[in-house]
Amino acid sequence: MTGPPALDGSRQRGRNAVGSLLTAMVLPRVSVVVPALNEAMNLPYVLPLIPQWVSEVILVDGRSTDGTRDMARSLRSEIKIIEQDGLGKGDALRAGFKAASGDIIVMLDADGSGLPGEIASFVGALVAGADFAKGSRFAQGGGTEDITTFRRLGNKGFVLMTRLLFGGHYTDLCYGYNAFWKRHLALLDLDADGFEIETMMNLRALYCGLKVVEISSFEAKRRFGDSRLRPVPDGFRVLRTVLWEWLRRPSLRHLAYETRSEAPADGMTNSPKDSGITVPHTNGVNGPLANGDVVLFPKVAAPAVDGASQSPVGRSLAKPSRNSRPAPQPQVVILCGGLGSRLRPLTSVLPKPLVSVAGRPILWHTMNHYANHGFKNFTLCLGYNGDLIKDYFLYEQLRSMDLRIRLPQGPLQVLASAHKPPDWHVTCIDTGDPVVQTGARLRRAEHYIESPYFLCTYGDAISDVDLGALVAFHQSHGRAATVTGVPLPYGADVSRFGSLVIKDETRVERFVEKGNGSEGSDYINGGFFVFNRNVFDYLSSDDDCVLERSPIERLAADDHLRVFKHHGYWHCMDTPEDQDVLDRVLTSEGSADLGRETSQILAGVVE
Repeated sequence: MTGPPALDGSRQRGRNAVGSLLTAMVLPRVSVVVPALNEAMNLPYVLPLIPQWVSEVILVDGRSTDGTRDMARSLRSEIKIIEQDGLGKGDALRAGFKAASGDIIVMLDADGSGLPGEIASFVGALVAGADFAKGSRFAQGGGTEDITTFRRLGNKGFVLMTRLLFGGHYTDLCYGYNAFWKRHLALLDLDADGFEIETMMNLRALYCGLKVVEISSFEAKRRFGDSRLRPVPDGFRVLRTVLWEWLRRPSLRHLAYETRSEAPADGMTNSPKDSGITVPHTNGVNGPLANGDVVLFPKVAAPAVDGASQSPVGRSLAKPSRNSRPAPQPQVVILCGGLGSRLRPLTSVLPKPLVSVAGRPILWHTMNHYANHGFKNFTLCLGYNGDLIKDYFLYEQLRSMDLRIRLPQGPLQVLASAHKPPDWHVTCIDTGDPVVQTGARLRRAEHYIESPYFLCTYGDAISDVDLGALVAFHQSHGRAATVTGVPLPYGADVSRFGSLVIKDETRVERFVEKGNGSEGSDYINGGFFVFNRNVFDYLSSDDDCVLERSPIERLAADDHLRVFKHHGYWHCMDTPEDQDVLDRVLTSEGSADLGRETSQILAGVVE
């Protein structure tokens, strides 16, 4: 391998969009900390490539003798250079963190192995809601040309040990390209002097309950000079760090609660007590609390229709009682990753959820329906051309504004806002290639879901299902799963849909997935599920795990699946003809008035 893998068109557009948006928007201050020891020849491949919107670059010099300081000043005149007092990479990083004035701190090696162009991805994840963004060479889209087989095996061993001891789903442990909100420094309480500081901070972010997001990253070869990494001695230091962190993690949990109760919600200077802001206590990669606790949440009533005064996410900043934590608002998981091959040519470039219906993506109509019932916390499981869905939400606010900008890189001035953007909380997760099946995508989203139950649906159907009644029904029967059943559309082939074998009015005795025969009742799978968290026990992260096959079939066999029968409007968008029908219906009726029978629509009453 000679360089980072080429990005396809959609991924490159997505990364460019992130950089462009970060340049145009008013950002938190970003500090990039670069530890260096005799790296003068490598700095030209690092410092000039750091984005201009970065607020400050801090080079921590370990008493170099090759002109590192002079080279740094010649490449970036405004660079802040401090001298390291102690020894080791960890000591240098801690000195840089202490000197940083930004709200966000990014760690970047001086040897050219980390690509400065990836800083936008790390910062974007933090601005979008993460507490800690850690790079991974082994996540999908990452890579490395600077690791030996011995070190790769060692890293895999440490990752497995971390999963066994701490939980979580890290894919890389010994990689130093990280970014985090500076307000979490007290929580991380870093005290390592060597390379093991990278392992220490990753583990503490994990078990202290920070919301962690892994960013796929490419590690290039060191351009000049020899690496100071010593695989065997440093490997033992990492092992010692893992074991020590496992032993001391209870004391860090206490610090986590103390620190989070005092930290500002936005990483700036606002007082949470004054602002009344709430933040989620979630862990993007590692689960709701990441401290091994099993928390039993009380049942939560469905939100009021208007959703007023209801924070779209999580827990209060006040110090929680260990026996009485307020339950978070139920989340809405939308499966958005498939190819949508039957909808071509509309999906030749666009992911299916972005196909336009009545002037807006069908995904927007689905989310708006949930929001109108008070459910405004969305988790989108992305796959095929998922970067375009990220682009859509990144630019959602800008689309509603009149703007003035001075080119090429001038500040953006907001002149007026045509309308207020939706009050939604949107989390976008890359859950794998287009071939990954629905069950695997849902399983991979588990660690972003903290509510005791959650709603789930597909990104390609329109309905007027009463979501409040659906949730109330789900809570009444006490089973793990509820599926919305809709009558088989008039004249439709049942093999196109998953059909339900229903007993005693609401018990789903069997679930027959589409293409597996015509057995079943007159009701089919309409999506709009409600799941308790134990549904994840039925799922696998394997690419071929199809939600509608083994998991749903096992739920039915275990008497854990009930059907909520819906007789109002429902229509999925599988073909261009379906898109035409929905476009006509929503254009004439609007998404708020879909009270007619599905059979009438499909029979062609609406021309």
